[in-house]
Amino acid sequence: TGWFEHNKVEIARMYQDLVLPTVDVQAQRVELARVRASEQKARALFQGFHPYRIFARLLFPAMGKATEKFSRAQTAVNEARIACALERYRLRHGAFPEKLDALAPEFLARVPHDLINGEPLKYRRTEDGGFVLYSVGWNEKDDGGETVWEKGKPPRQDTSAGDWVWRCPAK
Repeated sequence: TGWFEHNKVEIARMYQDLVLPTVDVQAQRVELARVRASEQKARALFQGFHPYRIFARLLFPAMGKATEKFSRAQTAVNEARIACALERYRLRHGAFPEKLDALAPEFLARVPHDLINGEPLKYRRTEDGGFVLYSVGWNEKDDGGETVWEKGKPPRQDTSAGDWVWRCPAK
């Protein structure tokens, strides 16, 4: 049991040292440079055999994706909050606003920013009367609100490429 307990401690230590520092909770930012540095440190830790890292070698790749999954989920929540505020704005004023700043403080206390780069989320009204709202996503590049799809059935969004988009077509 001691060998198993040492493995659990090693996994917890790696999570604490390599995964948790990638998210700045106070600033509500994900530091992708830290994510990449942590991935590099993890690969270095797994070089060679170590009896207390057997389970970590198996489990840590999935745990390493936790930051990306958290970022995508929190971005979806932020986009949903903004989309609701945009709809409330449209109902009151007859059209979506030109800029997201118009939502605060009446419809949102504060407009959430992009977790990836700390800038405002990208927003534009569309010609058909809808809007596109998006984060630059995991690749840190503004792809103009384009989503990348993986091949396969059913097709799935590739969250590591392209933007993380909330699209609202006109009614």
